Amino acid sequence: MTETDQNVLDYIVVCINKFADRYKMHIRESYIYLSRYKGIEFLKEFYDAEHTLSFEEVLDDLAAICRKNGGIAGWKLFHGPKIAWRVFCRYNMKIMEDIRCYAPIP
Repeated sequence: MTETDQNVLDYIVVCINKFADRYKMHIRESYIYLSRYKGIEFLKEFYDAEHTLSFEEVLDDLAAICRKNGGIAGWKLFHGPKIAWRVFCRYNMKIMEDIRCYAPIP
C-alpha cells in the first residue's frame, strides 16, 4: 500500500467516525450508511479537494451526497418533547412505535 493510499484510508476512517459522532450513531451504522449512499465512494474520488476542507464542510458534503443518492441524512426525529438527531437509512429504519412524526431540518 502506498503512502497516498494509506492517507486516503486514514482520512475515510476519520470521516466515518466524525459522521457517526455528528448524527449520534454507531460507527458501524455510519459505515453502512456512507457505503450504501455513495459517501465513501465520494471521499475516495474527491479526496484531493475534500481533505483541504474543514470537517464540518466535509460532513455537510457527505450528507448532501447521501441525500442525492437516496439517503435521509440530517433529519430530526421528534419523540414527544425530546428531539434527537439521527441518520436513518431508508431501507434499514428501526424506530420505536411511539414516534409521532418526521420533519426535515429547515
